[in-house]
Amino acid sequence: MDRRSFAGACPPDAYPAARLARHCPSWDDWSYRRARFGSPAAHRWGCRAVDELRQPGDWRAVLAAQQDDGSFLSHVRLSSGAVNDRNVFATALVLDRLRAAACRPDIVAARNRALDFLQRCADPSCQGRFGFYRAGHQPAWMLPRLAPDADDTALCNLALLRAGRIDRTEVCRVVREVLLPFRLLYRNERSQPWHRIGALLTWLDPGAFPNPVDCTVNVNVLMLLHASGELWPEAGAITEMLHAAVDWAGGSKMKAVKLSPWYPEPIEFVFAVERAAAAEVPGMAELSGHLQRLEWVVKDKPNDLPICGSSDGRIVWTCPALRSARAIPETGLDAWVNFPRICGSPALCVEEGIATFVRQTTLRSNGPGTWLSGGMAVPSQVKRSPADGHGRGAAPQEIAGQTDVLPADR
Repeated sequence: MDRRSFAGACPPDAYPAARLARHCPSWDDWSYRRARFGSPAAHRWGCRAVDELRQPGDWRAVLAAQQDDGSFLSHVRLSSGAVNDRNVFATALVLDRLRAAACRPDIVAARNRALDFLQRCADPSCQGRFGFYRAGHQPAWMLPRLAPDADDTALCNLALLRAGRIDRTEVCRVVREVLLPFRLLYRNERSQPWHRIGALLTWLDPGAFPNPVDCTVNVNVLMLLHASGELWPEAGAITEMLHAAVDWAGGSKMKAVKLSPWYPEPIEFVFAVERAAAAEVPGMAELSGHLQRLEWVVKDKPNDLPICGSSDGRIVWTCPALRSARAIPETGLDAWVNFPRICGSPALCVEEGIATFVRQTTLRSNGPGTWLSGGMAVPSQVKRSPADGHGRGAAPQEIAGQTDVLPADR
């Protein structure tokens, strides 16, 4: 049987890739016919994102970096050379990127192993508090002992909330009891011009000194405050501080480095703001758009740069898995193309592909979420229906005359 007769025997909608190509005007008839045997040819924009997933930086390279304990391997550069490292921070960032991957069995398994790792790394002496390393597993070369910090606490609790491992009530408790006791209460001669009272300090330890205000840390905290579903005065202070910090730095990378003492490369601040904008945090989309236009941001984004480091810059961490994950476009088309090869539920795969594709298309068309013209949400202009008496749950919020649903309930 020749190829033509075999193709004629296949039903037109045999594979989801064929159905998708059939309704995409950028895929010509030849591409549609080829879609019956696999993904359409990569000579139209509609399939470019799909084919990019098959390049060396696809999800297989990311999953290969996951260790037996669920962490994602990173590398730390010491004066004596580079060594492998397993830490909470890198794992949480890779896990965040895995949310953009299709709902394949291997991806789901990797997410669950990473979530299990994060839960095991919680501070046993304080529920909901996290540090860079799991308690008792800090490497011998790292002296002195690192205290729990607001950065890892925010990233881990946000990941656990999104995965349904904890609820918003627990997140609100963590914010009140773990994070807010370590906010900036006053400014002095050592304060930076962009510092704002109410922003979060880095270390969750009353004995830590110095305890600087890090802008990237505060972006991650701001995402957790937003995901909690509650209105926090500190969220407005952090948003105002971030805008003031970016205005102060202008287009200078040298100034941008000073915004985040624990991040040797300010591009991580840009990535954090991007995550906040994608999560529809008020004020972050405008800030992200401004940062994307800076010359040093365009230059540094494709480079393999450290993801964090010591305050003096002598010790830095890199994470190849995170770099590979960031190079993969966020698209749900992967679920369509991999449909015939998935061992899990076909209905779940199709639902994931459609939902992700529609979500990304909507964000590109309309912008992420709603915010006021000044880029900041004013608490007095935000109203929530009393779903459970405290404004939690899937209660719609009304901002400047628009109604939206909290991101965690979408």
